[in-house]
Formats: sequence, C-alpha cells, structure tokens
Amino acid sequence: MLINRLLFLFVLILAGTSLQAQLPVGYSWARPIVLNNPNATSIPNIQVEFDLGTDVLVTAGKMQADGDDIAFMDECSELYYWIEDSSFNTTRTTFWVKIPLLPPGTHTIYMYYGDPVATANPYRSGDNTFVFFDDFNTGATPDLTKWSLVSNNGGDVHPQTPQGHYAPSAAVYGNSSVGVSHPMTAGDYEIGSKIQLAVNNALVDFDPEVGWFQSPVLNVNRIATWYNDDEFPRDYTTTAAGATVYNLSTQPIRGRWSYPRIRTIGNQVSTRRFSHSPTYFNEFGPTATFTPANVTNLYMGSSAFQGIPAKYDFIFVRNAVANEPTLQLQAELPNPWLAFAGYTVTANGPICPGDTLFLSVTSIPGAVYAWTGPGNFTGSQTQEVVLNALTGTYTAVASLYGACIADSAVVQSVVFLTLPDDTLLCTSATITPGGPPMPGVIYEWTSLPAGFVSASSDPTITPTVTTTYFLTQTSASGACTYYDTITVTVGPQPIAAFTASVAEGQAEVQFTNQSQYADYYNWILGDGNFSGDTDPLYVYSSSGEYTVGLIATAENGCADTAWQIVSIDLSSVMYIPNAFTPNNDGLNDVFSVSSYNMASMEVMIFDRWGELIAKWSTLNGSWDGRMNGNLCQIDVYVYVVHAVGLNGFEYNRHGHVSLVR
Repeated sequence: MLINRLLFLFVLILAGTSLQAQLPVGYSWARPIVLNNPNATSIPNIQVEFDLGTDVLVTAGKMQADGDDIAFMDECSELYYWIEDSSFNTTRTTFWVKIPLLPPGTHTIYMYYGDPVATANPYRSGDNTFVFFDDFNTGATPDLTKWSLVSNNGGDVHPQTPQGHYAPSAAVYGNSSVGVSHPMTAGDYEIGSKIQLAVNNALVDFDPEVGWFQSPVLNVNRIATWYNDDEFPRDYTTTAAGATVYNLSTQPIRGRWSYPRIRTIGNQVSTRRFSHSPTYFNEFGPTATFTPANVTNLYMGSSAFQGIPAKYDFIFVRNAVANEPTLQLQAELPNPWLAFAGYTVTANGPICPGDTLFLSVTSIPGAVYAWTGPGNFTGSQTQEVVLNALTGTYTAVASLYGACIADSAVVQSVVFLTLPDDTLLCTSATITPGGPPMPGVIYEWTSLPAGFVSASSDPTITPTVTTTYFLTQTSASGACTYYDTITVTVGPQPIAAFTASVAEGQAEVQFTNQSQYADYYNWILGDGNFSGDTDPLYVYSSSGEYTVGLIATAENGCADTAWQIVSIDLSSVMYIPNAFTPNNDGLNDVFSVSSYNMASMEVMIFDRWGELIAKWSTLNGSWDGRMNGNLCQIDVYVYVVHAVGLNGFEYNRHGHVSLVR
C-alpha cells in the first residue's frame, strides 16, 4: 500500500458556535437605567444608588419575593450590586450598583428580573460592590478579620449580638470612645451607615459616631466624622479643628433608623443624615476642612455615652467624585432575550486562500455588532466583506439591553490529496494512489495512454503497460483547482521454477533453478533453513516431507514464487548372503554384508565349535574364506552382525553361511 502525502489548503467550513453565557435567558423583564456622567473623563469603579418600589413588582409576580432573580448587565458583563438591608419588598428599596468604568455623558445599564427559577445571585455582594463593607449578617459580630475592637477609657465592649447588628455598650463613663476600627487611609470616599438608638429616657448620652479617626480613638482625635448628640438632639460635622453643629430638633435619632453619610472630597468633609420612616427626611450638615494625611482608621462606635445601646445595621465605603453621576430609570421591557432568538452568523463557502469572504449575521433592531477574526479583522455591520480571507474563526457579538450573544463561522483547512512518487508495478498488480474523500472537493482522473477515467478519490488501478495518471481536484465552488500526476512503470514479471533431485535412501538433494527473468533467489528449504544460492545442494538431517519454496525476484522488484514437496527416506536396510565360493573365479569370492543408510557395522564369523574365524568393523568389510592366511575347509559357519542406522536405530542379526568350492 502506498503512503499518501496531504496538501492543506484553507477552505471555509461553516460551523456555528453560539455563546449565550452573557445572555440572560429566562428573565421576563429588563429595565434600562440611563446614567449621566457630567465629568469630562471616565469614572472608574463608581457605585451608583437608586430607589425602586419592589413591593409592587413582587405583588405583580414580576420579581421573586427574595430578590434572587435580580441581575444587572453592562456591555455583556454582569455587575456587582447590593440591596440595603430590610429595604427589599418595600415601597423604597435602595440598590447600589458598581460600574467598573463609567464614560463621560450618558451610558445605559440594564436591570433584569422576573426569572422564577433563579437562585441566589453571587453578584449580589456588598463586599464586591464597595471599597469596604460589613452588614454584620454572617459569622461573629463584628468580624475581627475586618475590625479591631477599641475602647479608649476602659469601657467594656460587647461585640456579639443575636440580631445581626453591631451594638457596642459599656458601663457609665464620661467622654469615652468604644467601637470598632478598620485601618484605611483617606480618599475621595463616602461612608454610609444605618444606625438606631433605643428609646430610654432614663439613661441619656449615647452618642453614635462614624468617620475617619487618627489612632488611638479619642474624642480629640477626630479627623472627619459625623456624630449625633442625642440629648439635644443635634448632629455634628467634626474635624480635628473642632465640631460644627447643625440642629435636627424635629428628627431625633432615638427609636428610628437613621442613615448618616460622611463625604470627603479632597480636604473637604460634609455630612448628612436621612431616614425613610416613619417620615422621610434628608438633612445636610455644613462642609468643613480636614487634613487627609492624618487619617489612619475608619471608625464606628460611640463616645460620651452612659449605657444606652445603639445598633449599627451596616457600614460601607464607596468611591465618590465631586460631580456625582445621576441616573434615571426607564420603562421596563418585556421578554428582552427574545430579541436574540435565531441569531446566526452565515458565510459563503467553501472558498480558497486569498479569496473574498462574505459574512452576514441576523439583524436585531437596536443591537450593536462587533466582529473579530484572523489577521486583526474587525467590523460592526450586519454584513461584512473580508478580502484575502485567512483561516480561523470569525465571530460576531451582538449587544443589546446590556447583554450579548455570539455566533461564529470557522475557516478551516480542507485537504487536497498529493499523489505518491512515480512507482514501478509488476504485471497484473494493482495500486490505490489516492486517499479518503475530502468535503467540498471534486475528483477527476484521466490517463496517458488514454482509457482510464474515475471520479473516485482513491480508485484501484491495474495497468498493463507503463501509464501516466492525472488527478484534477476542484473545490465545490470551482474557485480553486489542484493538479497532480503519477507515472506507473509496468516491469517484466519473473517466473519461478525448479527441480529437486533426491537419490533413493539419500538425504542429499540437488536443487536445479529453472526460473526466468529473475536476478535474485531466495530458497525456503522447509526445515527452517534458507539459501540464497542459485542451485543449492542441501543435505537434510532426517526423513520427512519438506515444502520447499523458491522466490525469484527481478531487478525491478517484481517477484514470483514456486513450491514443491521434497520427500526424504532415510530407513536402514541390510542384505546377508547364505553362501559364497572363494575359488578366485571373480564371482562371489567373499562373504560381505550389503547395507543401506547404515552409520556403523561390526561383523564376526565363528566355526561350528565357536572359534572366531574372522571379524571387521567397517561398512565395506568382507571374509575371503581364510583364517590366518590358510584356506578354511568347506563347512557351514555362523555370522553375528551388530549395526547402527543413520536414523539411530540398532540392528542385530545372526545366521549361517556356507563356504563352497
């Protein structure tokens, strides 16, 4: 069988590969959120906030009651987000979404919901949404991998609470500080927290505080903080230079959840406090100047307290900018993923190297397309033309509603066969010089001398004379063709023949070679041995029938084989006469034992009285009728013969022989 080589040419084979990992299939609703960045540059890792009445959506069956089916998408990437504790399924649910990079001007992200089988979304994570975050809902409270417990005046800190809040408390001390701190340097940040003081008029002066401190935590080491003096009531914006008071006499902190915010931009700190219930309010404190270089710790706790417990529900630190982006919720869109149904990339083909490739993709109204492919190919239209197309994968990603889908056409390698080298073929022999059929290739065989045609990729060829075969391979589109040839020379065919000459009872065989048109010979002698002689003379070691073969090979490599069975009979035989006449007439003058295939022999002659008359130990020995040179009398004598045959058998004979004159 001849070995084929393969010639690779690049031809486009369509192979659709849909990628739906970033397509939120199963979500019934998408709500556009239009962001506006008023700055001239992009804002990295900015957290944006919005409120939404989720109770209406839950009641209408559009959203799961636990919010597990909520996702945010931005340019084919899912976004981290967080929902403020206890605000979900209410008239005012606060969402925070982290935007990795918000470009200048308007930019739209999408909120997805309404998947009844969705489970908890790992992108709903305060830790991944904010620069720093703790909602005290998991593990020990507080988590000492995030916080250090601090008390500057001997107060007893009680970090563990069963409600999932952080609630510092201690004995009565004046002007002390107790709480938790986290090492962190100042930046353009906003700290957000949720705080409540218990209603207990018998005990007073538990002043919650959040902000940036210089260690150790002392009232005099405030750098940029907010705190509340619940006795008056009034709030403070504090810096190292002192406190600026803004009274909130109608908005006490006791008995309600308040949301203080401390915002630092450059060296300016400003504070505000707001609440959602029982009535909403939003109060802003004055702006003060602080020294950012003195900031070493984020602090949350209380100072100047007399035992009234406060509860902290969460705290976060987010990135802030002087000109914060704004956003606007748009009307929800039903079944957004249906727009992507049937999305497919198609291409003409197969094509040949260097040809033009025509690509197209399903048109989706409003979608943005991004093509990529070999040779740094890019495109943005539903139809693209690629000149001098290269092998590889051409992918079109369609983006819509913050999600995306992709499909591909693959330019692969198709194989054009190359024929083996010219070869010599013996008379009546066959070859199959082609190979397995390749997709998209048409085959056409012809010959010189004419007479052979085939459309097979691998036809069986049996030439009777030297012939050149031509193979034309054409792509299905007719755009490219490949030609190849093979010349098959038909050589003379040797004729193997021989004779074997075996003498009866002999092990030696003379082989006579009678082959024609041969140059080399290989004899298979049938007993495991071989010979390269032209006319070998060979001796077999035992009797039997041997199948002997002769392979006669010509100079061109053509060969023929002849076989014969050669029989070898090595049986041993003895002939012993019963009389002889030693009268010197030249006839029957001696007594001898004739043998066939004997290896050795010993003969002894005795007279009637048992006297040894003659003895010899050769195969050709004899008795001339004399003893010690004297003629023996006419009489009957006894012979005893012991012989060993070539086959290894022993032969013992005795009898009488008559001496007659």
